[in-house]
Amino acid sequence: MAKYKPLSRTGSDGRSTSAPPYASSDEEEDQTMNASSGASIASKSTRKSTKSRARRRRDRVDNAALSEPLTANIEHEDGDDQQWDGSDVESGSVQPTGSLVTAVEDDPFHVFREDLTRKLDLVDEALARYLRVVDSTDTAVNTAEVKDAKKHLKRQIKNAESALKDLQTTVTMVESNRKKFFHINDAELHDRRKFVTRSRDCISKAKKDMNSDDVKAKILTDERRKAARRAGEAGAQSDRDRESASFVADQHAQAQIMLQQQDETLEDLDDAVVRVGQMAGEIHEELGQQNKMLQEMEDDLADAEEKLGMVMGKLAKMLKTKNKCQIGTILCLTLVVFILFFLVIYT
Repeated sequence: MAKYKPLSRTGSDGRSTSAPPYASSDEEEDQTMNASSGASIASKSTRKSTKSRARRRRDRVDNAALSEPLTANIEHEDGDDQQWDGSDVESGSVQPTGSLVTAVEDDPFHVFREDLTRKLDLVDEALARYLRVVDSTDTAVNTAEVKDAKKHLKRQIKNAESALKDLQTTVTMVESNRKKFFHINDAELHDRRKFVTRSRDCISKAKKDMNSDDVKAKILTDERRKAARRAGEAGAQSDRDRESASFVADQHAQAQIMLQQQDETLEDLDDAVVRVGQMAGEIHEELGQQNKMLQEMEDDLADAEEKLGMVMGKLAKMLKTKNKCQIGTILCLTLVVFILFFLVIYT
């Protein structure tokens, strides 16, 4: 085996030192390989950390994109932006959310509109029935059917007027609070006003047709014919007698019409009295409930007053002492009593 000479090194003090006899070329090669492997490992770890940082950066970008607010504009395929619109909500193409849902739920116009439309159809049916009865029958003889048809028509007209009043209330509510019903634009509000006006015109037309000149003339003609038949049965022969009978028949017919109108007015008054009686009964029940609540409140106040008197009596006895601890306790209890007293009154 070859012998290795010790390597001499010069220190900082100028003296030469010998290197250890174990430093050989093989060891130097091992050190070189270890250094290179360490460098490769360091470079691999550097690449891994770089990739990890890039991945985290992409994740942050994706998360930022996903965290955009949902209230942003909706973009179509052609690149145009779509804004929320009240017409879209009403047509059903866009589902409303949040405060818009509350505003839509608080708008009962469509419910009252359907109800009014249905009642207007009933008015038209009742009017057609009444006119058919007047035209096809002898109103002087078939008085019961005529009265029944007219009474039914009046009832349907009143129901339609009540529904129209409710619908008008919804329109007025929207007009007075435009901020709350922001989903209703001016065009929609204008359409609602037009619908209310058309409905009112339909009801007015039904009333006019019910008491039209043609209907009155038909009823008067039937009454004259009835009076003429009676006069004919009485045996009037001369022209003078016939003229007198015709005049009497005409007056009798007009009197019968006036009596019918008075009967209808009395029936309307009777219906009004019945409604007033129902309202009075409801008011009486409400007053009874209020009196019951007041009586219960008086009982609660009496109990509270009794308990408060007992507490104040005990406090009066305790106030005679000079102990500061007891005085502080008394003040605290007094405060609690007043708090309980106000809670009993205002709850």
